[in-house]
Amino acid sequence: MSEVVAWDWARRAAALVASQLPGPRDQDVQLAPVSEDLRAAVADAAPWVSESSGIQDWQGNATPVVLDRIGWVEVNITAFQILMEPMLEKLEERLSASPLAPLSRVVAGVQIGGLLGWLSGRVLGQYDVTQDNEPGTIYFVGNNLISLESRYGFAPDEFRRWVAVHELAHAAQFDGVGWLRPYFLGEVRSMVSSFELDPRVALARVAEAMRRILEGDKGWRDMGLVGLVATSEQLALARRLQALMSLLEGHADVVMEKASAGRISGAERFKEILRRRRRAPEGLARLIQRALGIDAKTRQYEEGERFLKQAEALVGAAGLSRLWHGPENLPSPDELADPARWVARVAS
Repeated sequence: MSEVVAWDWARRAAALVASQLPGPRDQDVQLAPVSEDLRAAVADAAPWVSESSGIQDWQGNATPVVLDRIGWVEVNITAFQILMEPMLEKLEERLSASPLAPLSRVVAGVQIGGLLGWLSGRVLGQYDVTQDNEPGTIYFVGNNLISLESRYGFAPDEFRRWVAVHELAHAAQFDGVGWLRPYFLGEVRSMVSSFELDPRVALARVAEAMRRILEGDKGWRDMGLVGLVATSEQLALARRLQALMSLLEGHADVVMEKASAGRISGAERFKEILRRRRRAPEGLARLIQRALGIDAKTRQYEEGERFLKQAEALVGAAGLSRLWHGPENLPSPDELADPARWVARVAS
């Protein structure tokens, strides 16, 4: 485990932030009944997803694990360590001789923990892409499911099946498409490895970013604040990764629509309310979303869904299935916005 981040401070910060979030607190949540429901939901929904996903090699297996918010934070601290390993190793080399290293580790821990604590109140389900296990693991955050069901009067059995469908779609992607997991993790690690950790270079990029904001440049909203301090090569890599994320989330949404039709009567209401929820935060939450590019992510997921529906209308399900034949068949960012270009290149 890297010593760059004080992980104990990350856990403390996450617990503090999570304890202030709306909805039932961890200590007040009874997870056993939710776990039982979600095991049944996953078992019921797996055949629907297998039928609707267009991915032939998925066996329909997945392991549901229900967590409270701090449990979700723990899982994602581990995922963070795996995905950010190249950057953490670079930082460890730089900090090893610095007298400020202990303080830097605490600050990094508090920042990461605070962010994970905030996100722990928003996540409903998450497929674990970092673990190459069979069957894949899906984490559900019990507090957040209960909170939304109570707030909006959702029928728990229907809502939990609907959420399970979305995460099972990701299981189909990463467990049923053999090349996708290593490709995705490789892209993430390439992005992480590319960041320059020289403080002078970083400060120069921040100064340039501030100049662009003051001059009215709104392009940062498409990528979050990271987009302002990235090089052109990093931006190209980030856009490619975002296009992949858009495709995967758009595909999950399309699968949800197909698999839920005639089976989950509240599906349209669930979708509309959660879409509004993504866009609704105010104040600090809104600032965090913009800084992380989460606002942009919502738009990109909708773009991914549009791409899939338009491409399937042009070439049918058989032509669309070429998406999963190899990374060379993935749409570029430009093709994602113009499905006819992807069809002309790959599926015509």
